[in-house]
Amino acid sequence: MPYEPKIVEWLQSEAKFCYCCGMPFTKLDYIAIHSSTGLHLALCEVDNPVRYAYKVTDPPEAFKNMKGTILELTEFNLGKRYEGDAVAVCKNCHKKIHALALELCRERIPGFKGNTPLPRILHDATHNYNRYVRRSRLNPR
Repeated sequence: MPYEPKIVEWLQSEAKFCYCCGMPFTKLDYIAIHSSTGLHLALCEVDNPVRYAYKVTDPPEAFKNMKGTILELTEFNLGKRYEGDAVAVCKNCHKKIHALALELCRERIPGFKGNTPLPRILHDATHNYNRYVRRSRLNPR
């Protein structure tokens, strides 16, 4: 399980709106718990010096060497979501975020051919979804 079951259950029960499109969830909607970095970050306490940081808990195969890595809180701007990088999104936005992140990888990285977006680009696509989707080919309007 990418996130602890209690995190998934809590987010799915408390989420009222899709993080990206803002549409309200109904009781019939499937609420996807999306890792905005793909690394499934979880807040943890570390010592030397004692502080809070993020632990990479379930990275994609392309970044498997990062599992267990400790990242400083400043590594990704997660705003109020300091507990980790999980956000609640609708099924439609979940698919679109990943497609957008891959599109951004192809734009920014010459010769990019993978199916796994870089964590920083996935984070950018998630948190700036509305800005990008207006100019993207993913927007059917």
